[in-house]
Amino acid sequence: IISGLSNDPKPTTSKTWTWVCNEEPCIYKFQVLPIPNQDPDPNQSGKNYQTKNIKTFDDFSGVYYLQIRAMDRAGNISSLYEVSALLDRDKPIIEGLSNDTSPRKIKTWNWHCNSGESCKFYYLIDQSPNTVLSPKDSDFSSTQTTSQNSGDGLYYLHVVAKDEAGNFSEVVHVSAILDNTAPILLGLTDDPITK
Repeated sequence: IISGLSNDPKPTTSKTWTWVCNEEPCIYKFQVLPIPNQDPDPNQSGKNYQTKNIKTFDDFSGVYYLQIRAMDRAGNISSLYEVSALLDRDKPIIEGLSNDTSPRKIKTWNWHCNSGESCKFYYLIDQSPNTVLSPKDSDFSSTQTTSQNSGDGLYYLHVVAKDEAGNFSEVVHVSAILDNTAPILLGLTDDPITK
């Protein structure tokens, strides 16, 4: 009997499986595929088994299945054992942001992750076009909107997303023009001549 394995439905960028059998020492034959119910030793030949009892997989995104059989010292082969893991190696994409060239008193930005992604975000507003963001894990939140309601000039919003698996998006930099200064009338004088 193979033990130490379980399904892992939480997205992750890589998966390491380790296992043991109840009649150590055992040897194993295993494979990782995106297709369930594929036997690594369908004829139970006992050939090409190995002592290795660990497998790390991080090649692709999607649901992947570890399929494994064990063979004890007497040559008895276990039934097929299979577990799955959800691998996500794809960067999330931040959507909904663009530059705004119309002067405003208040600018509100709204954004989200691409369809199917559950993300947390870190953002910063400043007046530098290419601010480098270096957030810690605790800096990320589910906030998907912010506003700048003071100041004058060009302001930049910088946003980075992190998905459930820990993949980071590219940083998005967008700008908006704020104008919170009232105009000043110039060139007006009193007319000293009465009519």
